[in-house]
Amino acid sequence: MNPANIVDDLIRDIKERLTLDGKNRVFEEGKELSSEFMKEKAEPEAFTKEFLIGKILDPLELEKLPEKSFETPKGHRSVDYRIKGKTGMFLVEAKPLNANLFEKSKDGGVNQIKGLFKLVEVKENYDFGVATDGLRWVFIDKNKEVVSDLNLETDYEQIRVFLVGKGKVISPKTEEEISKKFYDLYNALLHGGRYKDHENKQKTVSEVDGLVNNIIGVKEWAEKEQIAQVVMNRLIFIKFLQSKGIIGEDILKYLAEVKEDLLTPKLRQLFFGSLDRPKAERFDIDERFKDVPYLNGSLFVHTEVERKNIDYKVRAEILKNVLEFLDSFKFVHKEHLGNGDSVDPEILGYIFERAMTARDRKGTGAYYTPKSITKYISENTIYPCVIEKTNEILKTEKGYKDAELIRDIEELFILPATTLKEIWEKIILKLRVLDNACGSGAFLLAAANILFGLNKKINDKIGAENPDTTLKIIILVNNLYGVDINPNGIEIAKLRLWLWLADSYEPGYIKPLPNIDYNLRVGNSLIGYVDLSEFKSARLTLSDFLRDEEKPTLDKLLKERNDLIHEYKITWGEEAKELKSSVQELDVKISNLLNADLYQEFREKKIEINREEFLKLNPFHWGFEFYEVFALDKPKEERGFDVVIGNPPYVRADTQDADYQRQRELMERIGDYQTLYEKWDLFTAFIERSLKLLGKGGMFSYIVSNSFNTSKFADKSKKFIFENHCLKQIDFFKDITVFKGIGIENVILVVRKSGEKEKTRRILHTHSFENVEELEPSCDVNKTFRISPEIDFGDVFMGMELLGNICFLSKGMVIHAEERRYKGEFKKDDLISDKPTKINKKLYVEAKNIGRYKINKIKYLEWDTERSPKKLSRPTFQELYIHPKIIRGATVDGTYDKNGLVCNHSINVMVRYDDLKSVSNRSIENSIKKWTDKSRSALEEISLNFDLKYILTVLNSKFAKFYLNTIRRHRIEYYFYPDDFKRLPIKKVPLPSRRPFITLCDYMLFLNETEARRRTAKDLIDFIDKQVIDSLVYELYFKEKFEEDGLKTNLLGAVEPYLKETDNPGEIRDIVEKIKSDRRVMETISKIKSHKWVQIIE
Repeated sequence: MNPANIVDDLIRDIKERLTLDGKNRVFEEGKELSSEFMKEKAEPEAFTKEFLIGKILDPLELEKLPEKSFETPKGHRSVDYRIKGKTGMFLVEAKPLNANLFEKSKDGGVNQIKGLFKLVEVKENYDFGVATDGLRWVFIDKNKEVVSDLNLETDYEQIRVFLVGKGKVISPKTEEEISKKFYDLYNALLHGGRYKDHENKQKTVSEVDGLVNNIIGVKEWAEKEQIAQVVMNRLIFIKFLQSKGIIGEDILKYLAEVKEDLLTPKLRQLFFGSLDRPKAERFDIDERFKDVPYLNGSLFVHTEVERKNIDYKVRAEILKNVLEFLDSFKFVHKEHLGNGDSVDPEILGYIFERAMTARDRKGTGAYYTPKSITKYISENTIYPCVIEKTNEILKTEKGYKDAELIRDIEELFILPATTLKEIWEKIILKLRVLDNACGSGAFLLAAANILFGLNKKINDKIGAENPDTTLKIIILVNNLYGVDINPNGIEIAKLRLWLWLADSYEPGYIKPLPNIDYNLRVGNSLIGYVDLSEFKSARLTLSDFLRDEEKPTLDKLLKERNDLIHEYKITWGEEAKELKSSVQELDVKISNLLNADLYQEFREKKIEINREEFLKLNPFHWGFEFYEVFALDKPKEERGFDVVIGNPPYVRADTQDADYQRQRELMERIGDYQTLYEKWDLFTAFIERSLKLLGKGGMFSYIVSNSFNTSKFADKSKKFIFENHCLKQIDFFKDITVFKGIGIENVILVVRKSGEKEKTRRILHTHSFENVEELEPSCDVNKTFRISPEIDFGDVFMGMELLGNICFLSKGMVIHAEERRYKGEFKKDDLISDKPTKINKKLYVEAKNIGRYKINKIKYLEWDTERSPKKLSRPTFQELYIHPKIIRGATVDGTYDKNGLVCNHSINVMVRYDDLKSVSNRSIENSIKKWTDKSRSALEEISLNFDLKYILTVLNSKFAKFYLNTIRRHRIEYYFYPDDFKRLPIKKVPLPSRRPFITLCDYMLFLNETEARRRTAKDLIDFIDKQVIDSLVYELYFKEKFEEDGLKTNLLGAVEPYLKETDNPGEIRDIVEKIKSDRRVMETISKIKSHKWVQIIE
């Protein structure tokens, strides 16, 4: 049976064996197969095994072992299949078609496999288990973790990969445990520290015994560390090659036995005299190294630090510890699953990434990105890009109609072979994928895997016979680009990609590693030229070419450099070194010209910066570094990358780092960015730069902090995307921690560089990345970046005033010494007393002292002294506090004050504009200017139609809290900024309709005035607040919606007759009892509470 058609043939065969009713029940309704659905009666499980599962396994050349019964504590347990493949053994538990594999009983397919892996015998001898009904295949690793839940019709290729041993059946959790164990020991051996051995016993390596401390002959600790790490990485690479049989002899075991005085010379012979030198050019090396393959690549070239400390030595005793560590793990490749703590190139890559981010994250905002995220983002950009470009060729060159175009990536492979070959040559081989903050290369590795899968399938379809190593070299040389400001990250990225290539090496067939130095570059992605059009005809200075008759243009030099690099990438040995030397000469000349011009731009814009500081910025000129992507002889719309992906640094505006703050200042002043707004996070600059780097129709995707959705600093960035590009998709995360230990929620953006507009696909991941829910698409910038509330308010609030048009909102005072003139003279606590004194005379509260309609405690602030308010960091203005006001915390409900209380910045103060009519203060004018186009006098006029107590009942209602939470800017639920409160709609109603709210507010303020009153009147407070006020607010805002849904209410008219002004607790209790006993009132409240919108809010 042809593997390409196996699934279609099997499904067709099964359907022919079922009755007409059976086909509908099984394949349309998803019912479990039973004998009554079959034309020829049979046991459902036996039927499924014979006509489905068996026919999947048979073509794969797997050996079915004799049936065996395993002894368990509860008796004997057999399994349907024991299978032996080329790389190991696994178990298969079969169930009838459409059976519930996750049934919770012990007979559920998944539970049966998990139960067997509790047995030592099974765990030691079998690599994984499968529970299947023929169509659904659930793979479970030996640690009883579900790895994949696959569907035969859509995931046949992945099922086949697992079954024949070409893919590892290991869960992310198990992989994480192995990765952590390896990394902890790796880090302890380098620096000293604690780790758990293979028996989970706690061990410690002292700092004195760490490899870093035992690099002899190097003074600087940072240089010791760099040398130790590069030595360790080389040894790991060699260990991996030994595991594959590429290096036949156990070189590392030999090195472990070498004497102290010979060890370092032997290492140099291996690294620089063998692995970096073709066999014909080797001399004066150990006999054991003569047959070591030539690898090329900068991994086995002296680093800059090694050249500086050319006589460094490694202590032999410490190296033995390192080699014992490497021996304690099984280094495997993808075709060998192995048992125990097996480490493959992918795990090694993530270990290297973790090592880098753990060291560098504090300053750079770099974090370890989970594999599921890198794969997801790569697929969601590369596949759509390929589909779009393919359809363009099919339409313009092949005459395909719209209905004939491909819709998903699988349809690519059913195109005619000649067309597919053309697509491969014109699109796949030329696709340019960039990570412009690549760190240690996680996203580039994910992209490499996606591209390899495409290349492999296309090669199979068109009959090409390119080996895996050739395809991988093509991808490394042609498709992948990375930039990072951290040179350690770039070195690790190269190592990871070389490991990825080496994973396909076979003994006797080893191609030297390609030179990817000019694909992965060190530099500052955010500062430097992108397009060099303005320099096309520029010539270098006369002093640079004093003796040349013809002074070449920059464009000519860039082309010359590009040709040299193209040749260098696929050349080895001395020729490669000569080529690189020529490139480096041009690099100096060209970068000097561009840097000089950029430096002059800085100076022309009155930016004070000396040359040393300028060069420390490490500007990166994209059109120079990656000329083939931005070639000046291409039309402008064809320049740029096809795909930009990554996880940029998250660095807040208030990060206390002088270099970072200086770069922010320069970026704001140089004028290259349109979206740097207020307290912008660094990732917003990366987003804008990424979109600029894309070619027409290119795809961009980042995972960034959820502050992009919720914070004001991202407003310009969101508007920029909406106005200039197409936001294809946004992914939200709920109850998922993507990056452990940093307390950040995340969002994924997918953007196409296109003016075509469409609704944004919105996806919610809840609890786990795999648990996905499609949200309603949106093209509204105000709704797209929010996880949709379950209520679409539509135009319900049309015609209402926003709170920001009624009240001036401000945070309270910042009560510590002003930083510039009085830094350190006093702190907040120095000014506050629990009791009034001669100087502590100002009534004072903080958010922790207030609550819902109540003030729990008043303190006393020092006032009218030399320190306060004169020297306060932010004294605000006193008229803010003397007028009646609402005070509310970011998370604490509000109350009302008319007694002149002052407060600190933990409280938001709300005062009607009309009450501030006579106050002249710049902060009021600035606030109005930022908020609205309305004049101050217009806002004063608007505020006359509202009462603070009426507003407070709305502000404290469940409706307001729900609504504010849907528009909030902070990542934490129910945490609101002043700008959030400003956007709360307040319904304008005549005074008679406001009076009941005002009266009820007075009741709540009175009953909450003292602790004793709160205790005795708790039932009254709860009823007025949760039953009466909340219901009145619902009616106030949703009355038209209620009527539209056939719900007629008049709660306001029913309650109002009972209300009267009083500050007598007994009278208030009588009023409440009368309301409770009014059947019409209580039925109306019940009706209101039964409405679907109210039920969602409640």
